[in-house]
Amino acid sequence: MMRPMKSIPPPASETSGARPEAVQRLNVSLLASLRALLTVQSVSSAAARLGVVQPAMSRHLAMLRELTGDQLLVRSGSKMILTPRAEALKPVVERVLADMVLICDGGADFAPAEASRNFRLATYDFLPTGFFSDLVRRITSQSPQSTLEIQTIGDRADFVQRLCEGQIDAAITSRMDIPGVLRAVHLLTEPLACIVRRGHRLLQRPTLQNYLAAEHVSSLEQAPGAGAAIDALLAEAGLRLRITVRTQYLGLIPSMLAETDLVFTTGSTLATAMAARFDLRTFAVPTPVRPVSCYLVWHERTQQDRAAVWLREQIGVSASGIRLAEVH
Repeated sequence: MMRPMKSIPPPASETSGARPEAVQRLNVSLLASLRALLTVQSVSSAAARLGVVQPAMSRHLAMLRELTGDQLLVRSGSKMILTPRAEALKPVVERVLADMVLICDGGADFAPAEASRNFRLATYDFLPTGFFSDLVRRITSQSPQSTLEIQTIGDRADFVQRLCEGQIDAAITSRMDIPGVLRAVHLLTEPLACIVRRGHRLLQRPTLQNYLAAEHVSSLEQAPGAGAAIDALLAEAGLRLRITVRTQYLGLIPSMLAETDLVFTTGSTLATAMAARFDLRTFAVPTPVRPVSCYLVWHERTQQDRAAVWLREQIGVSASGIRLAEVH
């Protein structure tokens, strides 16, 4: 059962200390221009993006520079680049404009076929590969003008804060210590499995002693302080592996396994898919280990947002369609 915890306090308002008259002059039109300028880093391209003439965008840039007290865009050779202040403003502007949309049409129906939304999902990289491909197909076919941005989940404090600040729409985590300001539903549960190269000695004698004596590779998404998803389950069973390689790049692991005696322990569905694609071999963890469970988590602020609800529905359908692999 999930234990409520105190929420991480939101950051101090970015407008603290701002001049009241400057805040009053900041309107939706200027914010839209600011987002376009920060995105394309060009006055002419930003003007074309919003369908206005270049002189109008230049006037907006001048007003924004005055209001923020920063140049925002500066020339570097033949192109314009963002100042550090401008870089810091990018997520702030996105969040403010998103909140404005909620004020205007938060209760309106969401039409996926007509929508143009950037859905942001934070998750682990060891989930079954079939889940991601199905989710991508569902979103691109039903909402072709929308995009799906898949981010690394980071540690607990990081993804919780990103949810609180509206930087992501949802997260998939194996953690059960979910703060009370978040909502969560169970997505899937699957057993763990091990992956090794063909001819590995563990395939002949997959004993617990040999498993613990072997050298292991671990994804940093599973490392202590960054989710502890798989490593924590092994530690819970009293297993201390000899981790000789840690990497945040899951794509490097198959070649490491194929050319060394390393062992990789992960969810059984990903293990089976990886083994089939890269001619590797799988076997079950040689001692009882609690299976890994994943939860879909979102912030209370998006509970009624129709687009966010639709995204969660697609994630749920994709998860329910996964055929979990059993490794013996």
